[in-house]
Amino acid sequence: MKLTLQQLKVFATIARYGNLGLAANELCLSKGAVSQSLQELERQLSTPLFDRIHPRLQLNNEGRLLQPAAEELLTRMQDIENLFSPDAEPSGQLRLGASQTIGNYLLPTLLASSKQELGLPPKVTINNTHLLCHALANFELDMALIEGENHHPDLLAESWLQDEMLVVAPPGHPLANKKELSLSRLGGETWVLREAQSGSREQFIQQIQPELPR
Repeated sequence: MKLTLQQLKVFATIARYGNLGLAANELCLSKGAVSQSLQELERQLSTPLFDRIHPRLQLNNEGRLLQPAAEELLTRMQDIENLFSPDAEPSGQLRLGASQTIGNYLLPTLLASSKQELGLPPKVTINNTHLLCHALANFELDMALIEGENHHPDLLAESWLQDEMLVVAPPGHPLANKKELSLSRLGGETWVLREAQSGSREQFIQQIQPELPR
């Protein structure tokens, strides 16, 4: 078996977009080249990684197992390239991690308000909670702002904000206009969830899934 970084990069990009055409645009490759790379990866692993639900590709169980490992490997590769690039980060630069919601909605304001105290702009990595904790434990980050729970025994976590998570549905959904709903009423619905090991997915598994009849 000879897996390549390019195959893993193609896989991770398809997993991110769920579409061959969008992945091809991101990678500056033809759609045919992206499809061929995925087929070769699946051939070498002797298993499909996606369910083909036209026009989307949806990660199956094997794909969900591969995704965090592939993302971690690609992140490490990028770190190596950055380490030896001519414009490598200056010594003393803060390496800051943030999970998706924090990184996209809270972190820009935090960085803008603390610009004077930070000196050099921090190097920011946005990823899910599991991968950020792993990077922090391996000294690849100095600090991480996460939404999920820290399960790593070598890390200390301190609560700093509270957040409210909501279940949402399209306006035309039969349950959308109900003022009160028990969790059991949500059984049998089709759910759109974040990837495995993300903070919001973990909250769903802990708080909601046990109460669903199916």
